[in-house]
Amino acid sequence: MLGINIIDITQIHPSLMNQRKVFIEDSLQELARSISTQGVIEPIMVRPSKQHEGKYEIVCGERRYRSSIIAKQSTIPAMIRELTDDEALDIMITENLQRRDISPMEEATAFLQLIERRNATIPELAARFGKSEMYIRNRLRLNELITEFRALVENDQIPVSHALEYYVADYALSTLAEALGKKEDAKLFRKRSMGYKNYYSKDFGTLRPITKEGKFYEPFDPKEGA
Repeated sequence: MLGINIIDITQIHPSLMNQRKVFIEDSLQELARSISTQGVIEPIMVRPSKQHEGKYEIVCGERRYRSSIIAKQSTIPAMIRELTDDEALDIMITENLQRRDISPMEEATAFLQLIERRNATIPELAARFGKSEMYIRNRLRLNELITEFRALVENDQIPVSHALEYYVADYALSTLAEALGKKEDAKLFRKRSMGYKNYYSKDFGTLRPITKEGKFYEPFDPKEGA
């Protein structure tokens, strides 16, 4: 079990727990060409599958697995480990966070999972992955964005810095609405305020976004300046 095993590639399947959903086709093709000539140099890691008896679930190395299929490989070298769900997830997240091409939203999700499932603290995450605590906190804030803005960040249509500005404005406005007892406004503005630039009227009764010159903004196109 602890050595390297040569496993029939049809006996292996990706993990549903792996948060990495996007694989760049050009990168897969490039790796596939390398595998065609040199084989898989670094074995993948798998564990016995809970979903499919007699098969194996990928813990590390889904990119190598996908490229091996493209390269029409019938087998793949793998290390087989007996791992709990939490142990497997921890390894998957760590591997994803060490990727050069990891997206901001993937980072945000991964850090949140480590906090929720592994009870990690922000200082621990900062030390473990060589990031500042502010970096970790800002990535975690991306998890609070509404669905539409999460998609914009994920698709690289707006930079993280813009997304965080919207987060701050949204949080301030919804907190203000709650403080004024406007619970319905709080829910409404958490949905709507993300579509506006972050200047708001001093007339807190209206909670309408305005410019520094006192004019009301039109809804802000999030693609602007992306």
